[in-house]
Amino acid sequence: MLQNKPKPEPVIIKNDTAIPQTYHGFLIPPNTTRIFDAGTVPRPPESVAAPKPEQPPEPEGIAALVLKSVKDIEAEIPTLSDDDLQELEKLEEAKGDKARKGVLAPIQTEQLERAKQAEFIKGLDGLTEPDLNELLTGYEEGSAEYGMIAERIEQLAVDASKGEGGE
Repeated sequence: MLQNKPKPEPVIIKNDTAIPQTYHGFLIPPNTTRIFDAGTVPRPPESVAAPKPEQPPEPEGIAALVLKSVKDIEAEIPTLSDDDLQELEKLEEAKGDKARKGVLAPIQTEQLERAKQAEFIKGLDGLTEPDLNELLTGYEEGSAEYGMIAERIEQLAVDASKGEGGE
């Protein structure tokens, strides 16, 4: 007597990706499901779906900053290092015709201001404390120049105290 064997369950292969996939020589179009007779293909492991393509990592640092609004970028400019400021300028200029003047102008202004400050500080080298104190009287308290001169005087005092204590 013939016994009815239970019919094997069909093999269901689902392609959830946007890319055609193959399974044992059979093409499975994107976002479709294929049903195979159990004897046609081997049973798949737990999951046959191709891994979803990885999302590119979120930009970080300056690459993320350049994606922000002009207002947000402008607020960050004074806090950036010289190297970061240059990188921001390059990234914005790389946009070609879409480069924003509202970003480039404040960058260039900040770079110019920093260059002036560096030149001013360089001019303070070699001046003595009395010379610096006299120079200080020519600037308004709270101005950038006043702060740089006061900082230099303070540094001379620290250097002098180290020289006296070390001997």
